[in-house]
Amino acid sequence: MLSVIESLSLPIGQAQTPQSDHPIFKFKKNNSLTKDQINQILKSKTTQITESDNQHRKNLKKNLKVKILKKEDQRTNNYTTGEIEKILTNKRFHPHGIKVKLKTGEIGRVQEILE
Repeated sequence: MLSVIESLSLPIGQAQTPQSDHPIFKFKKNNSLTKDQINQILKSKTTQITESDNQHRKNLKKNLKVKILKKEDQRTNNYTTGEIEKILTNKRFHPHGIKVKLKTGEIGRVQEILE
């Protein structure tokens, strides 16, 4: 477990030559970390993941104007704009966006709410 924490907390290129003032080296003499120390290190080194409105089903309703990304356009990021005819995702949340069917019949995941 310590090697995972070391790899998260050490800057690239310093894995072989650690600095004694780095937070990972401020632990007890028996080389064990407390839960608080581990959490403090992980919080300082991880990025905050944010959620968007398009990932929550409760923010979408019929006739709402949205921008979607169709499956075949994922490589090109060619977005399609339209109004929601039907919400296809049954879950309350989806990390890639809620899947909808537009009034034009196109199906894709909502990337942005326009209205």
